[in-house]
Amino acid sequence: MKARAGGPVDDVSDIAAGGVWAGVVPIGDSVGRAVRADDVEPHLAEPDHVVALSRS
Repeated sequence: MKARAGGPVDDVSDIAAGGVWAGVVPIGDSVGRAVRADDVEPHLAEPDHVVALSRS
């Protein structure tokens, strides 16, 4: 688990490659709803494993 303030920090080359969802899944006493990173292409849906985490 990574603990930090703010969203993910990705290399510019990774962002430019595209096609990959990135974001944050808040975890505390319960798991929060996933939040898409600002630099993710808007047409990319959250992967099933991320959706599953957010519903647990």
